[in-house]
Amino acid sequence: MSDYSYGFDNFLVHFAFAIALFFIINWIGKKSYSLGYIQLSVVLKADEAPAFNFLLRVLTPIIYILLISTLLYTLKVDKYVKYIYLVNIYYIVFRVSVNILLGRTRLMNWKQQINLFFWISLLSYITYSKIIVIKKNILPDFGSISNELWFIIILFLYALFNKIQFPLTETVNRKRNYIRNRYKYFSKKYGAIISDKAKKKNLEPLIYAILIQESFNRPKLCRLAENLLFEIGKAKTLGVMQIKTDKYINDEDSIKLGVEKIHDAYNTFLKEIQTEKEQKEWNIESYLERRVILDYNPDINYYIGVSEILQIIRSEFYNI
Repeated sequence: MSDYSYGFDNFLVHFAFAIALFFIINWIGKKSYSLGYIQLSVVLKADEAPAFNFLLRVLTPIIYILLISTLLYTLKVDKYVKYIYLVNIYYIVFRVSVNILLGRTRLMNWKQQINLFFWISLLSYITYSKIIVIKKNILPDFGSISNELWFIIILFLYALFNKIQFPLTETVNRKRNYIRNRYKYFSKKYGAIISDKAKKKNLEPLIYAILIQESFNRPKLCRLAENLLFEIGKAKTLGVMQIKTDKYINDEDSIKLGVEKIHDAYNTFLKEIQTEKEQKEWNIESYLERRVILDYNPDINYYIGVSEILQIIRSEFYNI
């Protein structure tokens, strides 16, 4: 393999593999909720399976370069195996870049990310230099009893470590800071519009909670892509508050329409309560908020996310 130089074609192939790895890991994560995989989210969740999350993020890239190296050897394009560990370096750069572009850096645990990136980089290089460069080493040898013994030990350590749960303090603080900063940003930029359109002061925290959740789901980069798709009829919702529309609207327009939608829904559901013949003991405000949130987006996870953001905004900025 020393005969091959690392050219621009190698870079393109490796970078393409890196992008594919990014989407593969995201897909695995989405399919692994029941196994404890945690995605970046505004909703506060404990890491109930730290071993799984660590192994998924560190070992998946290692297994990935082993598999694609085997494929490249089989296809007799050995030149692309040279420095194949760079695929995982490019993957790291691409993942960090995506999170920066989506404005989610405040939600990331950078100590944890640096730790993961270190181990991915180190193990990728070791795997490349000790295994991949020699073709006969690419496939594991299970003929040795020592391999089986180590496999059992690793499984035991995995099961033991996976029972350990870490405190939520850092996660809570990080996500609370994210919500606090997003509220300050939106209140400074759109506060006058929201106050004017909301009409009811008690609706403001709810409006900001929905706005923060929507902006998290559709960051600026995604909204720019939606604007392009809208021009060819492939997008139906626009703006930071994701309003269904048949004509182009910007973020400010979407906030005006979003606030009106929330205000109208609140009044509609309030009238339903006021006209009921049987009066029951319940928390009317909590009931109305639930109805309004689910009217905006009927997904139960969306409701949970907005509710948790709402609690933080109220305690931080409205003394409720």
